[in-house]
Amino acid sequence: MKKTMTAAMAVKIYDILGNASLSKMDDTGKFTIINAMRALKPVATGLKDDISDARKQLAPEDYNQILEMRYRYPLLSVEERVEVSRVERELESKVTECMSDELNREHSFEFTTMDKVAFGALLASNDFNAATMIELQDALCEV
Repeated sequence: MKKTMTAAMAVKIYDILGNASLSKMDDTGKFTIINAMRALKPVATGLKDDISDARKQLAPEDYNQILEMRYRYPLLSVEERVEVSRVERELESKVTECMSDELNREHSFEFTTMDKVAFGALLASNDFNAATMIELQDALCEV
């Protein structure tokens, strides 16, 4: 079946599935997950690479110093913590603005959807919150 979702949602679903346990699923359900991930992978990994490149290009010149400070965060003064947080927020804002068209671009993916039994086994194998369950159901099942 053909499923349509934004690139941002494809990354999210790909990451969730990549970290999910499939321990209570039968082989057919596992292969359904694997095939869905294969369909999502080109968009998900491509977008992640583009975001990483944008982050490098948009980072301020002193960003390496900010990264060093972030690793010492518990030892920093309040003023230094505020500065690290401000710089990181500004960078993430710039990256999101730069990538917004691609993040929101719709993509179609072709893969076999999951039935209720297989989806139930995926949920039983993991401790997903309700919002994540809904996102997975929308992405993987015929709703």
